Amino acid sequence: ILEEKRLALFKLMVELKERKDFFISYRMYIDDLLSRLIHNFRVYFMDRRQRVLSLTQRLSDLNPHNILKRGFSIAIKKETKEVIINSQKVQRGEGVSIILHKGQLECIVEESIN
Repeated sequence: ILEEKRLALFKLMVELKERKDFFISYRMYIDDLLSRLIHNFRVYFMDRRQRVLSLTQRLSDLNPHNILKRGFSIAIKKETKEVIINSQKVQRGEGVSIILHKGQLECIVEESIN
């Protein structure tokens, strides 16, 4: 009986060691997955951050006020408030507002040169 119990105990110890080894390897696998997940999140969010910064810069570059700072102006017909993009769309004597970075000019068209 003692020998049977010793054999049963030995089998249980072997089984316990196998389970322990299984859990250790499974834990290593989970640790590896977690490490890769954290790395991938960092890469993903760094990429998203860079994309947001790039789009923010693009929006800033296209902001009309920043365009005016670079020396450009916006010409608008006084009557219709239409932005003038073609000199042929303006008649002699027509009122035009010129928006600058600092201030605005009110003008009367004397001549339209194509």
